[in-house]
Amino acid sequence: MKIIYFTPVSMVWSEDLGTLASMIDAELVYLGDLISHEVSIESELGKAFKSIMEHGNLVSPELVSSLLIKRFFNDSSNKILAHFPRTYSHAEYLSQLLISNNINLDAVLAIDLDRQSLNKKLLNQFHCSNDYSHPNIETKEVNPICTVCNKPLFNTYDLSNPALINTIESYYEKADGNLSAAKLISRVSRANFIHFSTPEDVKRKLYEL
Repeated sequence: MKIIYFTPVSMVWSEDLGTLASMIDAELVYLGDLISHEVSIESELGKAFKSIMEHGNLVSPELVSSLLIKRFFNDSSNKILAHFPRTYSHAEYLSQLLISNNINLDAVLAIDLDRQSLNKKLLNQFHCSNDYSHPNIETKEVNPICTVCNKPLFNTYDLSNPALINTIESYYEKADGNLSAAKLISRVSRANFIHFSTPEDVKRKLYEL
């Protein structure tokens, strides 16, 4: 089973994604790790990536898609590709490549909340003010307290932060956003589009395919 996963803010759902991967016995795959591996073994693809990065150029969708065909879609094991493709053009190219090579993509998982619901979820994320190693929690409680040290919890996300605003806007941007890319690759490659709610719900939907 091959799955591609999209999220606007990766840390919020990272634990759930890891849980899902364990539940369906899937390997979590990150593009950066695949590229680093190719560079380390000095493959032809690796040399191409290294040259591009050394010159400060953008990696082409053709090169990335070739890497994914070689390292992600190369066997029958369960794998989840996280956070790629990030643009509509990358999704378009990868979709066409999958079709032309008769390669199956089973599902596209995406956080498909509306902006208001996402903002509410982010405002409910808290971390310990005393020790970052203490568990982060999601709660609607006012002035929550750390369950480990009883110190106050702070909001993890500042919705007025320009970097966070840009991340969220790039996810929902209609012309070339991450969510548009997710829906495109699902439609073109005929992969099932599944809203990522809970690991248990997603597992059930995947096993119903």
